[in-house]
Amino acid sequence: MSPGRRGGRRQADSPYITAVEVFLFRELEVGVEWLLLRLPSGVWQPVAGKIGPREDPIQAAAREALEETGIADVAPRPAHYIDAFIDPDRGRSFMLPVFYARVDPEAAVQISEEHTEFAWLPFEKALERLPYHGYREALKASDAARLAEAVTGIPPGVRRAPEVADRPPPASGRRRRRRRRGRRRGHGGEPPPG
Repeated sequence: MSPGRRGGRRQADSPYITAVEVFLFRELEVGVEWLLLRLPSGVWQPVAGKIGPREDPIQAAAREALEETGIADVAPRPAHYIDAFIDPDRGRSFMLPVFYARVDPEAAVQISEEHTEFAWLPFEKALERLPYHGYREALKASDAARLAEAVTGIPPGVRRAPEVADRPPPASGRRRRRRRRGRRRGHGGEPPPG
């Protein structure tokens, strides 16, 4: 196989996971507010940035949150949503894993030079301010994941094994064989009609 090709396709045709999006929220007495950052172009966005070398997406999400907001100790959780888009200039498609994270309501935001201002907004207002469909869908997924975690106490995607007492006892090999044989004979283990 020639360099730059994998599985018969050019790598440029494959989606790239090179960056992450992180929606930070705080819980106040009046409700939940989401943090948005404004680029010099006027576009509002969540925390977003590239995944560094030897960094996994969760590490990148925490690092980007610190770099772009000055808020430390952010614990990103996957929103189980991928924001995907095509860059026609580069001829590539990109996939960005989306994360959400709760921050201390008293945390002071110190934006980086990359942004001109920030705003804490209720969900509906944040949706209105986000210019791209992908950002809006990512915020919806983040809010749904936040709500699911608030109700169950378990982050989305985390599965707990059922308690041992909840599991039925395993059937012995002999019982399983008898059941299968009975079904094969066509009478399901019932006595033949007499």
